[in-house]
Amino acid sequence: MNEPTFFPVIDGLRESASHTPDAIAILGNAPVTYKELHASACCIAARVQAEGIAPGARLAIWLRKGNHAVSAIWGALEAGLAYVPLDPGQPGERAMRILQEAQPEVLVITPDLLSHLPGALPDSVKLVLLSGAGTCDNNPQLPVPADWISDLPPTKHLPFDATPDAIAAVLFTSGSTGTPKGVQMSCRNLATFIGWAIEELGLGQDDVFANHASFHFDLSTFDLFAAAHVGASVWLVPTPDQSNIIAIADGLKKHAVTTIYAVPSILTMLTRAGQLSPEMLPSLRRVLFAGEVFPIQSLRKLITQVSDKCDLYNFYGPTETNVCTYYKVRQEDVYRDTSVPIGQPLPGQTALVIDPKTDQPIANGIKGELVIEGSLVTPGYLNPPNDRIRKAHASGRHPTGDVVSREDDVLVYHGRTDRIVKIQGNRVELGEIEAALLHHKQVRQSVVVPLQSPRGAELVAFVACDTDENKPGALDLLNELREYLPRYMLPKHVKIMPALPRTSNGKTDFVHLKRIAEDSLIHPDLSPREGVPL
Repeated sequence: MNEPTFFPVIDGLRESASHTPDAIAILGNAPVTYKELHASACCIAARVQAEGIAPGARLAIWLRKGNHAVSAIWGALEAGLAYVPLDPGQPGERAMRILQEAQPEVLVITPDLLSHLPGALPDSVKLVLLSGAGTCDNNPQLPVPADWISDLPPTKHLPFDATPDAIAAVLFTSGSTGTPKGVQMSCRNLATFIGWAIEELGLGQDDVFANHASFHFDLSTFDLFAAAHVGASVWLVPTPDQSNIIAIADGLKKHAVTTIYAVPSILTMLTRAGQLSPEMLPSLRRVLFAGEVFPIQSLRKLITQVSDKCDLYNFYGPTETNVCTYYKVRQEDVYRDTSVPIGQPLPGQTALVIDPKTDQPIANGIKGELVIEGSLVTPGYLNPPNDRIRKAHASGRHPTGDVVSREDDVLVYHGRTDRIVKIQGNRVELGEIEAALLHHKQVRQSVVVPLQSPRGAELVAFVACDTDENKPGALDLLNELREYLPRYMLPKHVKIMPALPRTSNGKTDFVHLKRIAEDSLIHPDLSPREGVPL
């Protein structure tokens, strides 16, 4: 398969609105047709252009997940603006930091979220204040009706034809310095991934996507843009229900979902509840997962539960490359002892395994840092943290910080370069300890957090178990670890939890776990069932 020919992402919506105007674009309590969705996008584009805002500017969106947020995304693209989605669940202080970093010309927001911002916005920011309520003395409000979907006034705008290098989105991720980083995604980046996915997965107009990811998470770009390009429907999983497996399962059945793209933790919970079987969800054709490692015990259950005709894919890629490698899961993968590979690069992309000391490719079977080259590498950050990263992205190259090896022509993931620590002078890969914890049949997930104490580096392990019945104690797990690991690799504390905390993206919340780990070292008198110091 060759790299897909470039197409502006907005063309997907335009063509579906033209060819199948009455097809349902967004499912839910208030379904939206492609004709209505495109009209709402044109409405916001016309208002933006009337204010003299030129293509290339940024439109920030701080809305709860729903039809209005989707309209705002498409409206930005229709006007040639980059959309900047903000997490509606984040504190106002963080949202303000992102707005200060992004410097948008337009902010689409509701009055209640506007009230959460700790201070005034720059005078240059124009507001689209939904519902017509609320005031802001310093910021002019664009006259957009409270309901974009119905009762739209006649509007005219000049359609913008995006170039490959035009910025389509700016997605903010956590930064190691504590300041969120804005990753710019070009129209080429999105078109390369979406075009490949449509062909590889065989997507069509009769498909129904379940959009579980929030719009500030890069997984959502597949749900919104691939669906529009083929004229399929999308069910937006409501934010309050994103961890409610019963509600998700009901929605999957109600809307006869064919395609699910989510993080492994959500798929694990659906699998444990038996909700992805052919009996419960006969419409299911494909399950795609990304964002974190899928524990092999949980993946085995998924493989055996879904229909033989249901395709399973492991998608890999940081936000800086979107999806850049993939692996199609096979039935024989149930016999694996370790997680499935991250596979091979997408067409037209190059995946290099580099020795971090020499910056040169290394032999097959040897671990090194994964470096991606090609059209999927984004233009970089809004404000690059250093010249090295700026120059790397300018040349279409992204060092991922992930440790991989090449085995039998596929890439195998081994963890993060920053998840290697020294304990008593010994090099320790935290992933090895996590894998050893997963040997216990009741443990479904494990995370090891390194901390610095007056005694040196110490490890705190967190585990989530399948059921309370026969749940192991911390001492049980430590005793089992002794069968697999040398003493210096044993965690200082083990904490057993019903479930590991998650970020709004559904990934493991390492920051929260680190806080708990720090408390464990400060207050080591944990009960044996919850934690044990060595």
